[in-house]
Amino acid sequence: DTLRERLIDSAVTLARKVACSGLITFEFLVEPPTGPSEPAFHFIEANPRLQVEHTITEEVLGIDLVAAQIEVALGRTLSEQGLDQARVPTPRGCAVQARVHLETTGPDGTALPSSGTLTAFAPPTGPGVRVDTHGTTGHSAGGGFDPLLAKVVAHAPRGGLVAAADLADRALGEFTVVGADTNISFLRAVLRHPTFRSGEATTAFVDDHLPELLPREEAT
Repeated sequence: DTLRERLIDSAVTLARKVACSGLITFEFLVEPPTGPSEPAFHFIEANPRLQVEHTITEEVLGIDLVAAQIEVALGRTLSEQGLDQARVPTPRGCAVQARVHLETTGPDGTALPSSGTLTAFAPPTGPGVRVDTHGTTGHSAGGGFDPLLAKVVAHAPRGGLVAAADLADRALGEFTVVGADTNISFLRAVLRHPTFRSGEATTAFVDDHLPELLPREEAT
C-alpha cells in the first residue's frame, strides 16, 4: 500500500506539473526489495492515452476506463463519475493479459513476423475470460506495423497469480487461429514457468529462460 501511494503521488505530481487533463498512463519500473525499506522505483514514460495493459485495471477494479476517458473529454470530472481516489474500489483478485501476436520467436529471441489469411479464428470464451481483438476468419495478416492480433485477459477473483495464469493458459489452449503463425505456444510456456508463477519474474525473464520457453525444435 505504501509503494502504491508513492507511485500514485509521483504520477499525480507529473500530471499537475504539465497541467494534463485527460486519461494518461504513467509507467514505472520497481526494483526488487532488498531489505526492510520500501523498494526504489524509476519513471519510464507517460502516454496521454490508454495503454494496452488497461484491461488489467478494468478487470480487477470493475471500472470502464474507456468510458471514463470519454466522459473526461466531455467535461465531467472524476469526482462526478464517482472515481475520485477515495472511492476507487480495492482491487479484486488477479488478472493476467496475454498478447497474441502474429509472430513466432527465433532461437535468439528475435520476433519473426508471420503473414497469411486466417481460415479459422475462434477466440476462447467462458467465465473470467475476456478477448479484445480485431481478428476474424478471412482476416489478411501481415504487412502492418503492429503484429498484435488479440489480448486474452484472464481474471481470477481468488487464487492469486497462479490461478490467473492457469486460466490464461487454458484460454490460450482453446484459441484457434489457422492461416498464420502466432506466439500462443510461447505465451503458454511463459504462463507455466515456475519463475513467472512465483511472481518473481523480472524484465530479464525471457533472456534468462529463452531455451525453456521455445518449442524443442526451435530451441535447438
